[in-house]
Amino acid sequence: MRINGKRLIADLKRLKEFTDTPGEGVTRFSYGENDSKVREWLFEQAAGLGCVIEQDALKNMRIQMPWNKKGRERIVIGSHID
Repeated sequence: MRINGKRLIADLKRLKEFTDTPGEGVTRFSYGENDSKVREWLFEQAAGLGCVIEQDALKNMRIQMPWNKKGRERIVIGSHID
């Protein structure tokens, strides 16, 4: 998989906007407003790529790439999205 460096930096800058401590790094309180917003943003990005997304009751996300038909390889995200 190729990494588009410019897009990666742009995405990281976007993720930084979802913070509870502006100007002081990035802090998102678990189950808080910015935590929900950043997960929604990530969900939209993955869905736009055709990924299959699952989220459990604790908000752990499992993202399956569209070319992965067998479902064995997934990206799993718990509390640390960045």
